[in-house]
Amino acid sequence: MPQPDEQEVLYAIGDEITAALVDARTGHDAPNVLYLARSTCGGVRELVFRVHDAEIANRVLRDRIKSRTWERAWEFRMEADREWEQAAPFFAIYPSH
Repeated sequence: MPQPDEQEVLYAIGDEITAALVDARTGHDAPNVLYLARSTCGGVRELVFRVHDAEIANRVLRDRIKSRTWERAWEFRMEADREWEQAAPFFAIYPSH
């Protein structure tokens, strides 16, 4: 696990990325993402979202990357998952919901 000072940096970066994605709206003024999880393992912080419109999320993330010099390098990838199979393990954590 990261040391407290590193954890603070990672939370700040993750919170900024999350806020940018959550603030982006679809053409019908609906949220474009559903935040699922944050994990840290092997020196890697991972944020997981379900995305409605990939183009909106792609634009937001590319703009974020270009917006400034970041304290830590980060990247993103998107994968099609129309049946929500990759999201299922996150929902299995809360079987009653």
